[in-house]
Amino acid sequence: MATRESGLIRPRRLRSGTCMENPPLTPDANGTTRMTTGDAFLDPFSRPRLAIVLVIAAFALTGLFYLVPGIDIAISGLFFRAQPCAEGVTNAVCGTFPLASDSTLNDVRDFFHQMPIVVAILLLIAAVSISIRGDTSLQRLATGIYVALAALIVNSLFIVNLWLKSYSGRPRPEQTDLFGGSLPFVPAGEFTDFCATNCAFGGHYFSDAVIAAVASVATFAVLASLARVMGLGKTVPASTAR
Repeated sequence: MATRESGLIRPRRLRSGTCMENPPLTPDANGTTRMTTGDAFLDPFSRPRLAIVLVIAAFALTGLFYLVPGIDIAISGLFFRAQPCAEGVTNAVCGTFPLASDSTLNDVRDFFHQMPIVVAILLLIAAVSISIRGDTSLQRLATGIYVALAALIVNSLFIVNLWLKSYSGRPRPEQTDLFGGSLPFVPAGEFTDFCATNCAFGGHYFSDAVIAAVASVATFAVLASLARVMGLGKTVPASTAR
């Protein structure tokens, strides 16, 4: 470890005789000098191993729900209320999802749909303000916000909305013949052409919610790891307080 002699911090001497530089020194609110490094930036999400594990977990969960579609069917069935089919209707199963028409739940859903956008805007304003002021003490916070917003855009906009919802072709539960619709049930991870646009992904099935949650964290971890490797989270060394 580093030693303190005559008010100076000497570098630690390794067994091989070489010296290892001390990490940057920054004073705290009391003027005390402390050692800081950029290695803990967004830790533990900035650890490449964790990012790899989360990406593998997202694909593994997709494989699980694909191989065991009964999980989605059983959980969707808990919210489905079967009803006698009207005269002339040839569907094998008729019924509705009562909670889908609950105005209170719809308001709560709409609130949580809009809340991330509002929070993202406020965080962006805060990060840009920090960057403009050049406040080095908060620069890592601003960088973390940029990484989080980038992950939100990549995952929610590009992966979910522009790719999966547009090209997966997976019918929503109420569109399938298992729950009063006319289209076949499609397991998670399978791409079809049954649905042209705004297809099921992001919460219409239990598998959607679970995979989307893990994928969101995985996206953030990947970007955080890249930011750490690029040195974006390093603090600016401050002069030693006297």
